Amino acid sequence: MATPNLSQMTEAQLAGAYQQTHNGQYLGELYTRYYENVFAYCIRFTHDREGALDIAQETFLRAAERIGQLRNTHQFAGWLFRIVRNGCIDFLNTKNRTIAQAETTNSLAEWDSDPFSLHPSQEKEQLLNALQIALSEMDENGRGLLKEKYLEGLPIAELQARYGLSESAVKMRLARARKRVLARVERIAATRMQQVA
Repeated sequence: MATPNLSQMTEAQLAGAYQQTHNGQYLGELYTRYYENVFAYCIRFTHDREGALDIAQETFLRAAERIGQLRNTHQFAGWLFRIVRNGCIDFLNTKNRTIAQAETTNSLAEWDSDPFSLHPSQEKEQLLNALQIALSEMDENGRGLLKEKYLEGLPIAELQARYGLSESAVKMRLARARKRVLARVERIAATRMQQVA
């Protein structure tokens, strides 16, 4: 049987051929075509080169495991993008939870040692800790939207494309997410002040 000319096959054809044969050459060609874009996206999303390397590799492992579930191979690019995005979100959630837990433990230890003499810098640090906790407790979409807008600096137009929403819907979701985070931060800060009092 002649070896197919992979370079002349579309992504849909490659994905379909892999689904039918599980021949690694088809997945290898998809990997070659998409890896650089996937890795670049991971770096932009996470600002963490080592993390981006891990996420990019994990993306293609997950794609290999789940490609049988892809009903329309013409949607391969969008399907792969969702795996990448979810991997980046999971990475940041885990990283932020670890940081928040460590900082909360440190800050509570400081409160226990001398709860009545908070320096202004400590108050600011505790508010930042509260913000981290509030973000970690948010739903995935709200947290992702806030991070992409305010940490990555993505324009509204790109957020519209990523989430499939209108401009007004993106702005409304951002406003709601900000409001929820601020309310949570205020509750956390108030609870801690009561503990000190």
